[in-house]
Amino acid sequence: MPGTKLPRALMVAALATGAAAGCLPAGNVPVGQHVLSDRTVSRLSFLPTPSDTHPRLIVQSHPRPQVVDSSTDPGFGLSVVDLYLLPELPEEGDGAAPAPNLEDWASLIVAGASEPQIPCDRGICGQMNADALGRIFVSQPGLQDPITETFPQILFRVDPATGQSVRIGNNTGPPIFSPTRKRVATASYDEMPVETVVRELDDETTKVGVFFGFFVNEDYYFQDQDAFTLNRLPPFGPPEIVARDVISFTVSPTAGGPVLWICHATPVPMPIAMAMAIPTCQSSSFLDLDTLREIPIPNSPMPTKLLAISSPQLSPDGGKALFFPQQLPFADTPLMVVDRANPSATETVSIAGVPVVVIWRPGHDEIWIEWQDPGSTTISSSVDPSSQSGHLTVWKLGEGLTAIATTLADPLQTFTSDGRYWFHSSYRPGTSYPADRLYVCPADDPLAPGFPTNPPGTAISGTPVQLADGRLLVEGSFRDFNRNDISVVDPETGAAFPLGTGGHVIAVGQTRILTLLRWIASARTGDLTLIDLHSGVQTLIAENVFEVSLEGDITPPNSGVDPLASGARVAYLVQSRFASPYDGLWIATLP
Repeated sequence: MPGTKLPRALMVAALATGAAAGCLPAGNVPVGQHVLSDRTVSRLSFLPTPSDTHPRLIVQSHPRPQVVDSSTDPGFGLSVVDLYLLPELPEEGDGAAPAPNLEDWASLIVAGASEPQIPCDRGICGQMNADALGRIFVSQPGLQDPITETFPQILFRVDPATGQSVRIGNNTGPPIFSPTRKRVATASYDEMPVETVVRELDDETTKVGVFFGFFVNEDYYFQDQDAFTLNRLPPFGPPEIVARDVISFTVSPTAGGPVLWICHATPVPMPIAMAMAIPTCQSSSFLDLDTLREIPIPNSPMPTKLLAISSPQLSPDGGKALFFPQQLPFADTPLMVVDRANPSATETVSIAGVPVVVIWRPGHDEIWIEWQDPGSTTISSSVDPSSQSGHLTVWKLGEGLTAIATTLADPLQTFTSDGRYWFHSSYRPGTSYPADRLYVCPADDPLAPGFPTNPPGTAISGTPVQLADGRLLVEGSFRDFNRNDISVVDPETGAAFPLGTGGHVIAVGQTRILTLLRWIASARTGDLTLIDLHSGVQTLIAENVFEVSLEGDITPPNSGVDPLASGARVAYLVQSRFASPYDGLWIATLP
C-alpha cells in the first residue's frame, strides 16, 4: 500500500531528551504539536464554543477509587475522574516543549466527577454535554444512601472559563438539549415526585412537573400525566395546552423536519393505565407545529386491529406515515399509510402473517416487509434460517403488494442512503456468529443476485457507509471487530478496492477516512492513519494512539460537511507499551 509521511512542524523537545539518555524510542515521531507528556490523561474532547472564542479542549484523568469518608475505603468500587481545561491551544511549530504534568499546566475544573464524563467508543471521543455557551454538565456521586447503599448522582453545570459551578439537582438521566443548545431540560428528584426543569441560557427556569418530554425545534413539549394534556413551553414563554385526552405522544426526526404524533383516549386512572400491557389509542392525530392545530388521522377499515399501534413509522422525508400493530401475532396483519399532506387519502393492505422487519425505501413510495407465517419463530442470528418460513414483500403505494421471495433465508437488513440498493445477509448455519456475508442488490431489481460486500470468512462490522460518490465503505472482521479489513465496494459492479487491514474506521470524510490501523487488542491502541478513498494512499499521523477527538462535528458523508477537511484539527493521546517521550497529548492540523 503506498504511503506518505506528513512534514513535521517541529522536532519535539522530548526527542532530544531521549537522545541525551542514550536511546531513542522505536517508531516514527508523531505529527503535530506535543502539548503534554503526562500519561495520566484517559479521554479528551473539543468543546463546542461560541464563535468569538478560541477552541477549547477538555481532558479527563484516569479513573481512581472514590473515597466515601476520611478513611481509605474505596467505596464499593466506585470510580471517579478529574476534568481539566487546557490553556489556549498552541499553534503547530511554536517551538514550545510539552508540559510534563497535567496538574502543573491545565486548570482543574471538576474534581471527583462520575466516570466517564467524555463519551468515547473504539478510539473516537464525542462532545461532552454542553450548552451554547460552552458550559458543561457533569455529574458527581453524592453521599451514600444508608438504605439502598447506592450513591445518588448530582448534576452540576460548570463554566470551564471561570470555574463557576451551579448545582442542578439529583440527576435521573442526562440533560436534554434543544437543537441550538440554548435550552436544556433536566430531571431531578430533589423533591418527589421527579420533576423536569427547563433552563434558558440566562438561568431563567420553568418547572414542568413531569419527566416525559421532548424538544421539537426550540419548543419543549411535555405530557401532563395527571391532566392527560399535551403542553408546549416556548422559549421565555409560559406553558400552554395544545391537546387534551392525551395518553402518549412521539416525536420523529425526518429529513423534512420533526413530526409530532398524538395518541388520544378516554383518560384512565394511572394505576389502571400502568397495569395495561399496551395503551389503547381510540384516535390519533398529527400536530401542525406552525399553527398548533391537530390533523386527525382517519380510522382504518380494520379499527379493532389497529387500536394497538404504538406509533407511526415515518417515511424518510416525513411526508407519509405507516401504521400497523406491533408485536401482536395476527394471522392477517393490517397496514395503513397516511399522507400527511392529505390525511383523508389513506391506503391499506394486509399481510398474511407477522411482520418482522418493515422499512421505508429512501426516496421512494415503497415499503419493504419481511414477514413470517403465523406461529413461526422470529428469525435471529442464533437460529438456523433453514428452519424459518420468512417472506419478503414490497408494497408500492398505489400499486399494491409484490412478493419478492417466498422462502427468505437471507433476512432484509436496510438500504443505502440514496435508496438505490438494499442489503440482505447470509447466515452461517448452526452458529450464533453474526452475518457471514452481506450482499448488496439493486432495489429496482430485487431478484437480481447482487454482490457480496465483505470477503469470505469475515463477518460484517456494522452497516456499510455510503460515501459521497455512491460507493460503500465496508469493514469485515475474522473475529475482532476492532481489527477489520477495510475496503470500498462499488455496488453496481461489486468491485472492491482495499484500503487497509488490522484496524477500524473512526471518522469518514468526503474524500478520506481516519482510521486506527494495526490495532493491538491488549493495549487498545493503533496507528492513527488518514487514507485517501480514491488512491488508497495512507498518511501516518501517529503510532500507539488510543483516543482521538475531532474539532468539528462528525457528520454523515452525504451531508456536505467534511470533518476531515484540510486544516481541521485533531487531538489524540499516545501511550506506548513502555514509557516513551512520545506519550501524552498531541494536536495536529490535517493536511
